[in-house]
Amino acid sequence: MRMGLVGLALTAGGAAESSPTPRAAPAPARKLGQVLTGQPRRPEFDETRADLDKLVASATRGYHRDGPAHPVALDDAAWRVPVKRGRCYRAVVRLGEGAVFSDLAERGVRFDVTLPGGARATPSGGAHGPGGIFDLHCTDADGTAVVRAVAIAGEGLPPAVRTVGAGRAQLQLYWKESAED
Repeated sequence: MRMGLVGLALTAGGAAESSPTPRAAPAPARKLGQVLTGQPRRPEFDETRADLDKLVASATRGYHRDGPAHPVALDDAAWRVPVKRGRCYRAVVRLGEGAVFSDLAERGVRFDVTLPGGARATPSGGAHGPGGIFDLHCTDADGTAVVRAVAIAGEGLPPAVRTVGAGRAQLQLYWKESAED
């Protein structure tokens, strides 16, 4: 075991004796309160449902709506959605009645996506008021994509504390053929 600095202590007879000084224990994970006071709330969470609707109209231009929206819970660890090979997907999350983003999520949210076969898509997009818009990117296989909404702040906090919110939401997929521009 490797020890830290060596300290010197005098024994009763006055002789110097070396004793190892243990290293400090790693700092504990930051407390939620420290994270909340240390990082400001992001302004995009002040956007209205009308603002979100305008952003959705622009972001999904040229895409096709992919059937009905999928109901999801904000406190779930993962949302599973079916995808098809050769399509590029964009997704829109809309918070349901009474659903809210957590104080921690209001410091920033990202959407991590794992495509069929385990490929991870580069996180993109983010929250906008009562929802969010992000890309699932293009798929090489039919199957299920897994989306994880992640609170960016407080990465050192326990997962139970890092939920992105409470309540129900709707996840609507939009797609275009991968060859379409």
